[in-house]
Amino acid sequence: MKINCLSPIALTKAFLPMMIRLSRKGRRPQIVNILSVAGLVGVPVRSFYSASKFALDGFGKALSSELSKEDVNVLQCYPAYVQTNVSKNALVGEGKALGKTDANIGQGIPVEEACDDIVRAIYLRRRWVVIGGPYFQVVSKVANLVPEGLQRRMMAKNYKQQVAAISSSA
Repeated sequence: MKINCLSPIALTKAFLPMMIRLSRKGRRPQIVNILSVAGLVGVPVRSFYSASKFALDGFGKALSSELSKEDVNVLQCYPAYVQTNVSKNALVGEGKALGKTDANIGQGIPVEEACDDIVRAIYLRRRWVVIGGPYFQVVSKVANLVPEGLQRRMMAKNYKQQVAAISSSA
């Protein structure tokens, strides 16, 4: 929670007065929140992670509304699976690293592609961007329209894969 939510909020709080002053001088500052698709749809075996991203998402959306009269853009970035070492370095069990790449992350998009998408969204001053292919674009748009029971069934397959990955490393 500290890294995924509270730290970005503290940084924003520290720099926001300066950003507002700059916007009033004709500059166009931006706040970029790196969230996750897991902050749009609760992801099994990632409940705390999802909660931290939901919290930062709510903060960013509220802040964007508060800044509506200033020229300070708040960009919400929702990456899906990106090929990083996050799962390989994740701590499981007795504090031991998982030691292998999650299958979903391994099939994700390259880090460079995710960065390019974020930089493009900054350049275009977008308010939000979903990164990770057409499937996640659809998920982001229908997440709140799909009944909760159907969402749970859709996530069941992913849940089984996540539990299997964690169990096999223990």
